Amino acid sequence: MSRPPTLTHRSLLCCFLIAWFSGTAVADGEKAEPIDDADLVVPGVAQSLKYALESFEEFEEIRSAHGARAEIAWKRIQIGDERSRVLQQVQDGDAVVHTWPQNRYHWSVQQLEDFNTLQRYHQYLNGLDRDLRTLEQQGRMLDEAARMQAQFKGKAAIPLDREGLLREFERLGDKKLRAYVAAKLAVGEAAEESKQTPTVILQKAAAQINSRAATPQTLKPFIAEFKAFYGKSKSKGKHPTGKPARTPARKPPVESFDLN
Repeated sequence: MSRPPTLTHRSLLCCFLIAWFSGTAVADGEKAEPIDDADLVVPGVAQSLKYALESFEEFEEIRSAHGARAEIAWKRIQIGDERSRVLQQVQDGDAVVHTWPQNRYHWSVQQLEDFNTLQRYHQYLNGLDRDLRTLEQQGRMLDEAARMQAQFKGKAAIPLDREGLLREFERLGDKKLRAYVAAKLAVGEAAEESKQTPTVILQKAAAQINSRAATPQTLKPFIAEFKAFYGKSKSKGKHPTGKPARTPARKPPVESFDLN
């Protein structure tokens, strides 16, 4: 016995509607979720960026805890190095001057100029000594303040010598530098692979780690510092170390002298 015509027509209509809705859903899905090459490479960049963020947070933590003491210790070392260099020049100059005639009226014009320059180096050396004494006093004051604060909290203050502090300070700076270099390479490779700009890749990666960052308030300053690092290293081929700048506390005399 054959089926009633009404059932046959109804079945055909249902099949047609199901096929039409399925095709429409697939078409809409393709339009709503396009494949972006940047989205495929961003997770790897986000992982490198997250490690760089953790290094940044660790470095900032130790700098905030020992920043003033580390800066003083670093300046003491750099001024000490400068003092050793100038002291050697002054000693050599004094030795040569002692070989000249005792009566300055017998000196040549060049000898008079060299002697005046030597005197300015003597003054510069005295200024470095004053700077060292000032830094030593500041360091003792900070150490005493740290001990008093530890006693107030009921803890024992662990003295940290300047060499130990600098080693820790430099270790974290080098760790951050390596993390920044790795993240920079990841951003560059992802940008080249996805045909996107590094800015787009960095924004997408930052958005991913923003929801997973333990301390999201540090993300903004980190991104700003990393962008500056990326631009500087790209334009100049150099990387910041994250260490205090080694700039002399005093400017040496402009003139150079050779008394030999």
